[in-house]
Amino acid sequence: MLLSDPRQHMWRQGSLIPHDLPGVADVLTRRTQIGAGDRVVLISHDCDICHDDFGAEPEAEIIIARKLTDDQENQNYYHGKNPRKFQFQMHVDGQRQSYEMSFRERHSIPRILMTQRDPYP
Repeated sequence: MLLSDPRQHMWRQGSLIPHDLPGVADVLTRRTQIGAGDRVVLISHDCDICHDDFGAEPEAEIIIARKLTDDQENQNYYHGKNPRKFQFQMHVDGQRQSYEMSFRERHSIPRILMTQRDPYP
């Protein structure tokens, strides 16, 4: 897959990275734990994702979206009200679920890992 041609892949800012994408789990397990309901979100800008030189742009930035229970939701973290935590909802497996991202859970992965396959739909 050629990342420099966005017509050949579906990687965009906000894409969900598959947990089983080879190499991603290895990188993350050295730094944090990923729960069964958690998601890994690509947060690099589209222009960085599609850069044609892996030497100049070797890493992609990701963030962990932690699945929340109903009692963990806090409306003060929705709609960008807090600069450090962001809560939001998305549909997963046909159900609306709540997640939280924290600036402390940003990580980098080798961008070349994304050439193996497309993100989750």
